[in-house]
Amino acid sequence: MKISLFAFTLLAGVLMGASAPLSESDETADNDLVYGVRREALFRKHGVKELFVESESFDQGKVTTARHLNEYQLFDHNGRMVQQERASERVLSYRNDWEYNAKGQAVAGTSYHLIGGRRDTGRADLAWLPTEHTRYVAEGTELAGKTRWNADTGLWDPLTRIRTWIRHDTTYVETRDAQGTLTELERQFTVGLGKHTQRTDNLTFSNGRPREPKFRYYRIEKKHVVESGEVTFEKETQEYVEKHPETLGYVLGGSKYGFHALTYYVAGLKPGTLKPDFKLLYNRKGQLLLATGYGVRTAYQRDAAGRAIASTQSREEGGGATITAYSYRPDGLLAREIITRPDGATETRYYRYRFF
Repeated sequence: MKISLFAFTLLAGVLMGASAPLSESDETADNDLVYGVRREALFRKHGVKELFVESESFDQGKVTTARHLNEYQLFDHNGRMVQQERASERVLSYRNDWEYNAKGQAVAGTSYHLIGGRRDTGRADLAWLPTEHTRYVAEGTELAGKTRWNADTGLWDPLTRIRTWIRHDTTYVETRDAQGTLTELERQFTVGLGKHTQRTDNLTFSNGRPREPKFRYYRIEKKHVVESGEVTFEKETQEYVEKHPETLGYVLGGSKYGFHALTYYVAGLKPGTLKPDFKLLYNRKGQLLLATGYGVRTAYQRDAAGRAIASTQSREEGGGATITAYSYRPDGLLAREIITRPDGATETRYYRYRFF
């Protein structure tokens, strides 16, 4: 079972409103948090070419941030985002581009920053300088990995190289720096009955020595991520040492690096103990209704078409809630969001479209 990019960005999207280019996948249902369907398919149906998101903020009836272009998105004929520009201090300052293969999979991304100082809040006469290029999947002569633009030489300097391979039922991802030194090793595989749980083990290295490994899991039901969390191996490592006393030196030898390596080894043999820290609840159509985790609770109210009409985000320690109201154009595309924060301050986002 392979988890699409959506599964790894969904949690950030729920908590922070983050957006990312999503490719259609049969492994997980990549429904948009607001529309309740795949935005890619919806934009393809309507022929959306460009999206302009304008924003303004008020506090106690007074304008705190004047209306300005906060974000720009460009799409291809298949409804996939190929360019995104984001504002900082009311001025578009950051840009990301994405490339896709014939299967619709995002294979590469390039980031840019704005050249020169600007006061204008629009898109006229923008000049961009590339900063980093990341290829997620090796294609042709270009290896997977990250490069950084060298303005002095006009060339891309290699930062990392990524190699992916599959052994038995496990996918391995190896990352090396420009000198060829191993910096990160990740393995992904399924565990449990029905193979509905994806586990990701991550081991990083510093000066050739392993650091404390991280273990995460994602549980899938009906193609939807319903739970994620940490996997721990304290009990399993203790039991392994008891059965293999020759490994006791890794525990008592005073070397944390040896213990990290031992834990990573044991994790490859045992399912571990799952400790959920994030849960998601969907309706019968697979549209998100409730997300809880990291002390945050986000609930969605939806109309008959499955679109979000309101969302409420609150924290466990109290302090009020942030409420977002959504309204739509006659053709069903998002027209406006009104965000009301616990202190009464509001932000309104306006959505404008251009079509092919």
